Amino acid sequence: MGRKKWVEVRYDKERAWELAQITGEDPFAVLLALSRGFDTPEKLHGFFHAKALTLSDPFLIRDMDKGVARIRNAVEAGERILVYGDYDADGVTATALLYTYLQSIGADVDFYIPSRVEDGYGLSAKTAERVLQGGFDLVVTVDNGIASVEEAAFFKENGIDLVVTDHHQTGEILPDCAAVIDPHRPDDASPFKELAGVGVALKVAAAMEDGDYTAVLEDYLDLVTLGTVADIVPLTGENRTLVANGLEAIRNTSRPGLRLLLDRLNPEGRPVTSSTVAYQLAPRINAAGRMGDAETALELLITDDFDRAEALVDALEAANTARKTSEAQILKQVSRLLSEHPEYRADPVLAVAGKDWHPGVIGIVASRLSEEYGKPAFVISAGVEGDAKGSCRSFAGFSLYDALKACAGTLTKFGGHTQAAGFSVEEHRIDEFRDAMNRYAAQIGDLIPELTVDCRLNPANLNLSAVDSLMYMEPFGASNPQPVFGIYGAVLTAVRPLAGNKHLRLTLQKQNVNLTALYFGQSPEDFPYVPGDKIDLAVRLERSVYQGQTNLSVQVRDIRPAGTDDEALFGALAALTRLERSGAVTEDEKRRLAPDRALIQKLFTFIKNNPGCSYSAEVLSLRMGLTPADAPRCAAAAAALTELGLLKNDNGARNVVPGVRNPLANSRILQALGYKEVSA
Repeated sequence: MGRKKWVEVRYDKERAWELAQITGEDPFAVLLALSRGFDTPEKLHGFFHAKALTLSDPFLIRDMDKGVARIRNAVEAGERILVYGDYDADGVTATALLYTYLQSIGADVDFYIPSRVEDGYGLSAKTAERVLQGGFDLVVTVDNGIASVEEAAFFKENGIDLVVTDHHQTGEILPDCAAVIDPHRPDDASPFKELAGVGVALKVAAAMEDGDYTAVLEDYLDLVTLGTVADIVPLTGENRTLVANGLEAIRNTSRPGLRLLLDRLNPEGRPVTSSTVAYQLAPRINAAGRMGDAETALELLITDDFDRAEALVDALEAANTARKTSEAQILKQVSRLLSEHPEYRADPVLAVAGKDWHPGVIGIVASRLSEEYGKPAFVISAGVEGDAKGSCRSFAGFSLYDALKACAGTLTKFGGHTQAAGFSVEEHRIDEFRDAMNRYAAQIGDLIPELTVDCRLNPANLNLSAVDSLMYMEPFGASNPQPVFGIYGAVLTAVRPLAGNKHLRLTLQKQNVNLTALYFGQSPEDFPYVPGDKIDLAVRLERSVYQGQTNLSVQVRDIRPAGTDDEALFGALAALTRLERSGAVTEDEKRRLAPDRALIQKLFTFIKNNPGCSYSAEVLSLRMGLTPADAPRCAAAAAALTELGLLKNDNGARNVVPGVRNPLANSRILQALGYKEVSA
């Protein structure tokens, strides 16, 4: 996993203590919440007591009155209604909610979820024709439809009414239909815009009840929570209210399928948190749609038959296993592709394409690549008929929706959110798309993923009471992430592999205090630090229960050499990237980057003695006995030696190329940095 730039949050201890005294809230929780913008007693009350907040009137959403009127008329007239959903967890839960609600009020209703592989996302000409042949009078979309302008026109020409309910960004033209219910409409005045698709579906059901949420929350809050957390929408405002109440609804769900799935994943009966939903339940629900048939997940959520539910849970587990296998295979092919095309790794964004990569998995692969390489990632699967489907992931500072919109001329279709989106492109235009996207990204400026460090902690103060304070900040999720704490200047004293070398247990010491931390997903072979190293750690705090005993669990999110100045380091590394592309760097950046001959020679010798090492610049500096401030110069030296052909960089692994001679003065990088040979 690539290192991120640590950004320390500034906090006001005196103001936090003052607010804690006024509100009576936990002081440590107030300190953390204050740094997130909850800076008044009123805001703190809303944050800590989100369960008690009232949801806004559903009729405040534009066209809600029109949509509800049309649905009511259809129910009363016995017209055939189709709920048209989507194959991800948000779309599946939204479909389950609206379909079962309409069933409960006597509607003649059916559902349809398009196949990710056969149909693609949302309404299409093919699926619209299929709907027409089904003889439906009214189609209600959930979690899709806002971009279905042509399909809406097709329905209108053929006498089918359409009500769109969606939560995605709108295009310049809205579908021409009975109602378009989407809080992101430019003319929408509703107070909360960040609902998931299932949240919009809940609002529709509540509007059908004349705005009364009581019954629909009792019946569907578990579904709303599952879909909202899974879709990674901000857990603020009304979403926070829904999920804060809904976690208990999931734990006590009466749905046989969800009950059995939860029991399978959580046999100890631990409290259900947003992490339980995000990392255990949601991947299983998503796996069905990713690997082919989302209706398996939908049936799991709507069946009343426990025997059938058990078979469906088995099917979801099998789909999730298949998803993991496919993901590993694609990542292996991507690694090979990047070795063959090292220029892709140097681009502002990472765009890779392969033949017949499973379209249901490429989004996860894009997420993994974005994390590993620290840049927006676009993964494209080309099919047999010249069409290709892509999925992309990003981080704060780079809007994928805006980027795809800027490159729309190379695409056939696109849609999504700022940090997760999908698109279609003709296979012969993939290179054109890659070039266009990289030109766009180059104009944005330096793209640096960040890790927010909420607070510094002294190991002497680490205890369960700190974890207790974090409970007040639940539920965690987008826009309210689980806090990350910084432990600075600790000495690594031992490294022990766990679970067949899949994870590590680190033992550290600072000021005579011993500390144990777990580093999940880190193998001993790839861990660059050794006992005796002085390091900084970014960690999360968890409660661990084992054999009835509760303990504090410290979990590593990132590590760096002690004393590293991330602002200077990442600024210099970004400057080096710009230099390699265009040669545009400032005099100050040159001073930070320029290596002398002694450092270059030392680096060359180190790599010669450590073939295949894939250390980052900061770890290279540490291993060579240099300071953290020397890391940019190590990076520049490695880039220059690679440029001269003296080193080979094989997807991060560096080796000396035997027999090659090339004077350092020939390096364009070193020339740009003002390097000059000094006569003996």
